[in-house]
Amino acid sequence: MFPRHYNGDPAPPGPDVPYIRPPKATKAYLFKKGIKRDITAFPTLKQDTPFDAWKQQTITQAHAQDCGEIITLTYQPDTQEDQDKFALKQIFMYSVFAKHLLSNKGKELVWLHENDFNAQAIFFALVDHHTTATLGDVGD
Repeated sequence: MFPRHYNGDPAPPGPDVPYIRPPKATKAYLFKKGIKRDITAFPTLKQDTPFDAWKQQTITQAHAQDCGEIITLTYQPDTQEDQDKFALKQIFMYSVFAKHLLSNKGKELVWLHENDFNAQAIFFALVDHHTTATLGDVGD
């Protein structure tokens, strides 16, 4: 008697080929293969852009594009798998900031992190700058 297909029909005879289970998809792999992220959906911060509106739109887009951890100050990945996924999110959000932070302070922060792609540090340094700066500094 031959083995049966999933629908109950007899399977034709053939060589005994062992079943090889595909490797488990990692969180980093699933992030890369998940939703299509769109860098153009993020707002641009220029010298005259109201910061609060920019911040709100950036937070919304980061969550919509599965990068909410970047704009969460206390987030630290626990496992190696989470660290790998977080590194990919950092790189994506760094590219967002490199394209959309056109204020002097934004450009400075992007430049400071060009080697480590630390988008989380860029975001919170920018928030800190705009919430603690004097009125004359806010245009930076």
